[in-house]
Amino acid sequence: MKKLLLSVSLLAVSLVASAQVSFTFNEAWSGTRLSYVPTTLDYDGGSDTDFKGLSLEYFKGFGIIEDMPVFLEVGAGLEWLNWNDSEKQGDDDYSVSIKQSMNIFSLDIPANVGYKFALQDNITIMPYVGLKARLNLLAKRSYSYKLDAPGDDYDQDNSESVSMFDEDKVGKQTLKRFLLGWQIGATATYNQYSFSISYGSCFTDEIINGIDDCSFGGTTISVGYTF
Repeated sequence: MKKLLLSVSLLAVSLVASAQVSFTFNEAWSGTRLSYVPTTLDYDGGSDTDFKGLSLEYFKGFGIIEDMPVFLEVGAGLEWLNWNDSEKQGDDDYSVSIKQSMNIFSLDIPANVGYKFALQDNITIMPYVGLKARLNLLAKRSYSYKLDAPGDDYDQDNSESVSMFDEDKVGKQTLKRFLLGWQIGATATYNQYSFSISYGSCFTDEIINGIDDCSFGGTTISVGYTF
């Protein structure tokens, strides 16, 4: 994915190298953005955990260098990540079902610097690079175990949900509250509509306390509306 984004960025730059730039230093915009956020919790030497995710963000952009189309775009949004896994063993007479899930809700604050090109009067593209702070607000891990066997007395159904911040429940391997990461991508706009793709990861390799070489990152695909 990193190579793909780099190729897309280089292609975008080559396509717009001859485009007319007609932006002013005082130009500013704001808007909302809905994103699909597939994210991987990558354990070095272990199994990866692939989350599906959604985020809703408010953003604002404005010029930062006079006489150049260089812009700073900052925002704030809420993100939800979800992971599910299930397994069933046995047959119709005797079976064991195990289900696990994780849900993480966070407040994200991105800040990107980009160079905006005008392809036409109503079409622009802005490659960017930036930082993103993540504050994990809520993180739950749920587990359910169900045993089906002949006779009602042998059926068992147990479930438990714990906070991933609760050291009494999960031990010292708690999820970190604050994470700081980087991202690189590009945003294309048509009139008031935008489409973005980016890749990002965290600077630290210890997303979960006590587990080294555990990284958190992935691709973000967004659609937005500017007003």
